[in-house]
Amino acid sequence: MTPTLLDLTLTTHPLCIAALGILGLAAAIHAGVQDRHRRAAQAHVERLAREQALLLNNNLVGMVRVKDRRILWANPAIHRILGYDEGMVEGASMRLLYPDDETFERVGRLGYEAVRRDGRFHAQLRMRTRGGADLWVDLSAAVLSDAEFLWMVVDIDQLKHSEERAQHEALHDPLTGLANRRLFEELLRQAAAQARRQDEGRRGLTVCYLDLDGFKPINDRHGHDAGDVVLRAIGDRLARELRGNDSVARLGGDEFAWFLAGVDDEPAARVVVTRLLAQLRQPIALPDGTEVRVDASVGIATSAAHGLSAQRLVLAADEAMYVRKRAASAPQRRQSAASLPTVMTACSIAGDQGVL
Repeated sequence: MTPTLLDLTLTTHPLCIAALGILGLAAAIHAGVQDRHRRAAQAHVERLAREQALLLNNNLVGMVRVKDRRILWANPAIHRILGYDEGMVEGASMRLLYPDDETFERVGRLGYEAVRRDGRFHAQLRMRTRGGADLWVDLSAAVLSDAEFLWMVVDIDQLKHSEERAQHEALHDPLTGLANRRLFEELLRQAAAQARRQDEGRRGLTVCYLDLDGFKPINDRHGHDAGDVVLRAIGDRLARELRGNDSVARLGGDEFAWFLAGVDDEPAARVVVTRLLAQLRQPIALPDGTEVRVDASVGIATSAAHGLSAQRLVLAADEAMYVRKRAASAPQRRQSAASLPTVMTACSIAGDQGVL
């Protein structure tokens, strides 16, 4: 249709021209804002993709994507941590990473139950490296989909071994490696509690307390290093001669103690102590080739006489040992062992007599 005079007038009116300019400018501004938003969104997505790639391909936290307990994908860290070349674990069963079938089944049962129920799972356990060594790891899992899960592995082997060393040092004598007083008392309490739960005929528990005779002269003559050699040798002999369910400890200085589980009568305890004393009297070679010998005084306290109080048994055995040691050093020390005094019905044994 041919424009009329009115149409031409309107389109050329200054206000119309200004309005059109403003609309054009607004459109340009809007387009620019849209473009900036698009570029920002694209940069954000690219940044997230880079961050995700860095996380997935890191060299510290091992990650595996798993479906039906088979590995679909593994990042570089899992290969480094467990010693596999790239591509070696993909397609394999997760069983490859566990030390035994029992651990594989247990983690599978508990882990998948927890991750399906709570959406996550976390545990510290041992995994198996390619070289066959056990490795402590911190293991966690998260859900990716109904069928797929992401398992994350962190190497904590050095940390766990440091904790184990610290715990061992807190509970063991640093010189002999035997239990220290703290651990011995705890083990004795456990043994006494177990004895109470058992049948009447199997409630036996005997505590023996030992102090070396002749140790100080060796220390004074040959030095503390020689004394340490003697203490280590005595500790080794005690540990070797006692049964697996008995426990022996170095309580400090030249004092040792042990308990005999399942033994509550004095004659049976004397048989064990006789055998131990025979071993302790054997020569001990010092680093310079010198041979030395030590003897021991031993106090015995049985549950038949003193009950199943761990503290009472230790005190009775300790006192019996000191009574015997004092009697042996007195002028009448040549009397027979049977005539030596007892404390709280505990019996006493002196190694220098050669008899019980």
